[in-house]
Amino acid sequence: MDSRNYDMALLATDDVVNLTMLQWIRDNLPANFPVVVIGNRSGEDDVVRALNAGADNYIAKPVRTRELAAVIQALMRRTYSVQPQHDLLRFDSYAFHTRSYSLTMADRPIKMTDKEFELALLLFSNLNQVISRTYILTYVWGHTVPTRSLDVHLARIRRKLQLGSKSSYRLISIYAQGYKLSGPFGD
Repeated sequence: MDSRNYDMALLATDDVVNLTMLQWIRDNLPANFPVVVIGNRSGEDDVVRALNAGADNYIAKPVRTRELAAVIQALMRRTYSVQPQHDLLRFDSYAFHTRSYSLTMADRPIKMTDKEFELALLLFSNLNQVISRTYILTYVWGHTVPTRSLDVHLARIRRKLQLGSKSSYRLISIYAQGYKLSGPFGD
């Protein structure tokens, strides 16, 4: 298991006492890698044992799907959020003005929707890293939307920000994993 290929782990277990996989995750993956344990037991001792072993949350079976979805969204937001420390973030000729949700490229304003801005900022903030489709959808929209919507937004960003094969930054699709903004490349 490699954290670059997964956004989080859901561990379903019948035995909260034996949390070997959870221990392996905590020993081998980044400390902020989110883990939810789903167990048969709902007693306080079982919940506390899982949380003390490193789980970020514990859900007792039977699983309520809306609750699970809300827990996953909250953990994803907290773990992978882009929290700009400044009002202006620069990436070579790209300047993100986070308060006004505006973007300039080579000092030229680029007209973008709020979703396009959030998506572009997410990509640039995770430069040279693969971001899963699921995470992008959860982060930008707060829930999943038809994948065609994501494809359309990515195509617009690629065109507006000139992120093609001859550019200093390239937006590429990684088969069965997600998307990666690569760069900068020299001319």
